[in-house]
Amino acid sequence: MLGLTDMQPAESVFSFGLEYLTKAKSVIKEVAFQETVSILSTHRIWTTGMGKAGLIAKKLAVTLSCNSRPAAFIHAGEALHGDFGSIQTGDVLVAFSNSGMTDEILRVVTKAKLINAYVVLITGNANSELAKLSHSVICYGLVKEACPLGLTPTTSVLVMLAIADALAMEVQQMVGLTYDDYARNHHAGYLGQVAKERARS
Repeated sequence: MLGLTDMQPAESVFSFGLEYLTKAKSVIKEVAFQETVSILSTHRIWTTGMGKAGLIAKKLAVTLSCNSRPAAFIHAGEALHGDFGSIQTGDVLVAFSNSGMTDEILRVVTKAKLINAYVVLITGNANSELAKLSHSVICYGLVKEACPLGLTPTTSVLVMLAIADALAMEVQQMVGLTYDDYARNHHAGYLGQVAKERARS
């Protein structure tokens, strides 16, 4: 049977998550957030991140795509070995890095700036090198990870995900996505069926 000490890390996942999600909610009132919603509504989008932050970047890309925005995830490591050619002048690159110091992301963002792509950074460190390179910075501030070592991305990932979903939902509203639009992107599955039924009603 698990003792109280064994349960503490599990409890901290929820308590830290609630605490820092509440604090991070303030970013939706900031100019950088609103500017990002606007630009994601009108430009082709790439997202990137390494490790756990990369998984959140993928989530943002697929959520935007299912809501009729042209978006895709680009792996920073692969981008540095040729895939960067997918990013074009005028595209938007949304980068995720809790520390703002991820080497691969720094290199991709530097290249993106050289071709005049617009860079948005979602980070916990507004004073980082990545923040200085980015056109727009959505900063949720320092968070305490639920990991007993204080290292494994846990709280930071929850906060990044919330911000990514907040952006996607604001973009969905701004572009005026309809049930018909949603159904066209979901040819199969339960959500597609519901969207088609609501479009007909």
